[in-house]
Amino acid sequence: MADPIFSFLLLLPLALLLLLYFIVRPRPTTVPIKNRHVFITGGSSGIGLALAHRAASEGAKVSILARSFDKLEEAKNYILLSTGIDVTVFAADVRDYEAVSKAVEVAGPIDVLVINQGVFVAQELEKQGLDEIKFMVDVNLMGSFNMIKAALPRMKDRKDHGPGSIALMSSQVGQVGIYGYAAYSASKFGLRGLAEALQQEVIVDDIHVSLIFPPATDTPGLTKETKKRPQLTNIITESSSAMKAEEVAKKALDGIKSASFIVPCNFEGLLLSIATVGLSPQRSFMMAFVEVVAAGIIRIVALGFQWNWYTSIHKWHGQNKSS
Repeated sequence: MADPIFSFLLLLPLALLLLLYFIVRPRPTTVPIKNRHVFITGGSSGIGLALAHRAASEGAKVSILARSFDKLEEAKNYILLSTGIDVTVFAADVRDYEAVSKAVEVAGPIDVLVINQGVFVAQELEKQGLDEIKFMVDVNLMGSFNMIKAALPRMKDRKDHGPGSIALMSSQVGQVGIYGYAAYSASKFGLRGLAEALQQEVIVDDIHVSLIFPPATDTPGLTKETKKRPQLTNIITESSSAMKAEEVAKKALDGIKSASFIVPCNFEGLLLSIATVGLSPQRSFMMAFVEVVAAGIIRIVALGFQWNWYTSIHKWHGQNKSS
């Protein structure tokens, strides 16, 4: 009796792998970077600058867009001195469709569009001003719509009909809501819906969408934000360590080149990606196998994290009420 049971247990994962091999969509592909036009928003500092530097080092023609012309010039000079590559810069606010549309027209057809701009301020929703909330939503979400609307017609008409890419820089708080990040999480969660629907719309044009989920990243923005965010936010996030911008850039660019839809940047991000995969597309049948098999176990782990977070919240409020 043991032999048939053993054979069944052995054949079951093999059958699942075979099924997944045939049903995962879109199919695997690669997006070349060398000698292609990579356009990066928020490219004057942090992850955007690190991405621009890495893409230029790999032989891409790079354009970067940000609001500050002075910071753009600093970024341009840094990349030129370290790589010998001259990047093109555009000073524009992503909230201004006419401005970004003009920049895209001057830049020429784009092969890889990396939408990286982002602003964040951590504060309880009750205390946060509507103008600050609107600012985050306008830059992080509406700014992404503006860039895609401006670039997409030219991306579809590009002379190089090789695979193209639209990459959206979300955040791990675009996968799970965290105390103090209601507005920021909302703007980053919105990118997921945009990415999932957009991938279906552009797949026939050989354009592949990547959704990147970096953790806290060691940038000037993080240093400024950490000083102001609520104490409970620090308590909940204290177990997560920040990554270097260069590390995130490498993970992001590797994900773009492999046309991965979901691009985690560390092990914690991988677990989050499996826990929140939902109906997202998956190109790798092996990764789909991991998602199917590990989903239940990771859900238990996720519930453990939630138990810890809510315990910390109640404990903190209890201590502050009694003091």
